[in-house]
Amino acid sequence: MNTMALTFAALASAATLSLAADPLPVAGKTTAGGPRVPVPQGHIDVTYVGPVEPIPKKEIAGLKVSQEKPDLMVSGLGFTAEGKVRYYVQNISKMAVSQPFVVDVHYNGQRRDTVKHNGLPPLSQQRVESALANPGGCAEAQLRALADSQQVVPEANESNNAQTRSQVPSCADLVVRIAKDDVGSLKYKAKVTVTNQGTRATGRHFMVLVRESSVPVGVIATPPTDKRIEDLGPGKSTSFSYGGEHFKTTTVGYHANVDRFDDVRESNETNNDVRKSLP
Repeated sequence: MNTMALTFAALASAATLSLAADPLPVAGKTTAGGPRVPVPQGHIDVTYVGPVEPIPKKEIAGLKVSQEKPDLMVSGLGFTAEGKVRYYVQNISKMAVSQPFVVDVHYNGQRRDTVKHNGLPPLSQQRVESALANPGGCAEAQLRALADSQQVVPEANESNNAQTRSQVPSCADLVVRIAKDDVGSLKYKAKVTVTNQGTRATGRHFMVLVRESSVPVGVIATPPTDKRIEDLGPGKSTSFSYGGEHFKTTTVGYHANVDRFDDVRESNETNNDVRKSLP
């Protein structure tokens, strides 16, 4: 086994060391360091730190590689399709980072996560995905990742440790429509279709309220109904029937409201309500 391989193996198997860091507010709890922080929708309190890997050769060709000191750099900062914040921390040097260091991740100027790394071999990188770094917003956000924020690593270049990027995260966007569903040649029923026209799955179930807003005299009204819809992926639709059968000469008004309890974080919260008269 060559020296590079031994270095990778040693660092990859190293135990996590404790570093002194400013306490972060914990999602869902009140801490001495700050107020209660709301838990993000779909939050998983886990930060994924990937394996140590060589930097791809095509990337190294465009980098100024240090020969004498380690040099940490952040690249690939942005949102994943699941809404997590992703970055790569790289050592663009032929010298190893032999001590642990941290990377701070900021969302709109607020530090949301501090990720510990156990050092990096020469010309290597690690990928990180943080759910905690995204508080669940759907509007454009400024992301910033700062490597070695505690400045424990003596580097060849201290000016390339941060990357900043503005990006719109993927989010769900639920809409609902009501249509006539023919029952033979004389009658119809109401058909309710829910569509996620966003770029991210809802990540959880949600409720759709359907009711008859007006019925003619002599027609038996159907009670309002709450329909539970399970996790709905981007671009996906689901349909269900509501109410009784009516003659096509009978006009009935319907009202549907999707995600009535605001369980799902959406890019557009103003298009969840529809009213329609059938047939």
